Amino acid sequence: MNDHDGWTRPLPADRPRPTYWPGALALGVTVTLWGFVTTPVILGVGAAVGVVAIAGWIKELVRGAAPVDAAQDRNEKEVMDDG
Repeated sequence: MNDHDGWTRPLPADRPRPTYWPGALALGVTVTLWGFVTTPVILGVGAAVGVVAIAGWIKELVRGAAPVDAAQDRNEKEVMDDG
């Protein structure tokens, strides 16, 4: 018999909400690298997207995006597991 029967893994009390900024940063880096191969215009566009993404992500972290409620998240997972 396992000593840990009935135990559950605790969820973090506060988790930040998902955000699109990391994806935007990845797009900016990709377009910037593509710009090194093609034209300076594309390089500039990629760099601008990257700078905006970094600024937006930092702003969201400093502002403190509303955390996900752990109990609500757990209930949603239970519903998805049952279905």
